[in-house]
Amino acid sequence: MKLPVVLAVLIGCLVLACSTVTPNPVEPTPSIDATAVLEPTPDIDATVEARVAHERAVDSTVEARLAEDRNAYAKPTNPPVPQTMGSPRQEPTDTPTSVPTATSVPTPTYKPTLAPTPVLWGGRYTMLVDQSPFGGFAGKTVRFKIGESYASETSVWEHGGFTSLDLTVASLTDGNVGGNASTSREVELRVPPHLFTGKGFFGGMHVPIGTVISAWVDGVKVSETNVVAEPQSPALGDTSEMFRSLGTNLRRVWIYLNYLDAWRLYVPGNDTLGINTYTDAKEGDIVWVLVNSNQMFQNGMLYEGWNLILLEQPITVIPAPSLRASFGDGTWVVGSGIKAGTYRSSQTGSSCYWQRLRGFSGEFDYIIVNELTEAISVVEISSTDAGFSTEGCGTWTEATSSITSSLSSPFGDGAYLVGLDIGPGTWTSPGGDSCYWERLSGFSGDFGDIEANGLGASNVVLTIQSTDAGFKSSNCGTWAKTG
Repeated sequence: MKLPVVLAVLIGCLVLACSTVTPNPVEPTPSIDATAVLEPTPDIDATVEARVAHERAVDSTVEARLAEDRNAYAKPTNPPVPQTMGSPRQEPTDTPTSVPTATSVPTPTYKPTLAPTPVLWGGRYTMLVDQSPFGGFAGKTVRFKIGESYASETSVWEHGGFTSLDLTVASLTDGNVGGNASTSREVELRVPPHLFTGKGFFGGMHVPIGTVISAWVDGVKVSETNVVAEPQSPALGDTSEMFRSLGTNLRRVWIYLNYLDAWRLYVPGNDTLGINTYTDAKEGDIVWVLVNSNQMFQNGMLYEGWNLILLEQPITVIPAPSLRASFGDGTWVVGSGIKAGTYRSSQTGSSCYWQRLRGFSGEFDYIIVNELTEAISVVEISSTDAGFSTEGCGTWTEATSSITSSLSSPFGDGAYLVGLDIGPGTWTSPGGDSCYWERLSGFSGDFGDIEANGLGASNVVLTIQSTDAGFKSSNCGTWAKTG
């Protein structure tokens, strides 16, 4: 009974005390223990307000950090300058409110987007196939590969050859590899290689620039190159000027440069293919020269085909001297002093002697043919003659004009051109014991030019054919046309 009474008294005292003093209202805080005895705290409102202000400051810091991260990922108008980030910021740890820690994100560095490298198509391959390291290739078949595939086209290797050859394959990787590169160094006569140039195709399309082209002989790879953009030849002034006098007779020129262990080529008329690498011809160069026919060059003769020569001096183009169309007594060089052709003498009534020469030694064997006459003479000088010698014949002129008044006019002793001086038909003369005549197919002076002849007849009747080149007589009197 005493315990309930005591409790009742205590409760009453408490009620009385509360009704007497009215305390300031206090907002609950998460950190106050409900079971603890509440003791009066001086200025608790200021403490709570400071705690709330601190939490709001923390929230503002987090929001600012998140806004900064969002701005970092936004696409800038101009690429930002990358900045080095400092040490991570320390987040406050004395707040009662659990705040997630922001993840440190580095400022991104913006780079331009690279476009894919374009594949270039077309171009040209240029490849030397040199037999020297491998032995003789003359007459052998050269096969070609584009990538790993054999091309449909082949060629035959030739000394100093130049071939423009486009190559075609169905695929760049058909697996028909086979063969190995040779390491043989069998030294053969160093002769010019064979150069091949052209374009490559697969499936009807140009192969890309950089594609490997290789050449194969007897299953051995003997050369390799890459397709490159269409090249241009450098200026060819020195070389083209050096060989200008050969004109269209020149086909190509090769030179081997010992100090580079490399061949260089010059092909007239192919300036745009990029194959002309011999650009600086000069005195002292030893070169292989290919010509179509015999021709004088510098101080010697170039013969049809290949010639290995020493360039003695730079060539200065000098106009060829005008050759004589008429000349008198003396010995003349054909081709430099006089030109080849058919000539007529002018002197009569004295001994006229002439000879065609194959040389100038003075020996009898160097006389091709000769004649001694007292009448007007006609002779055909050939371009193969070395020279022509004449004495007592007056002036020789090209037989291009007539020496008779008409084709039917009477004529006497001497040589005459049918169709120019006299006409074909029947002619008569008084003749005599010493009358001699010849119908001629030409005026070389060779016996082979005599189609018919006669000696020692009187009252000669003769028919000159329209196919005859000429007619010659002596001691026959005057010839008259009768039909």
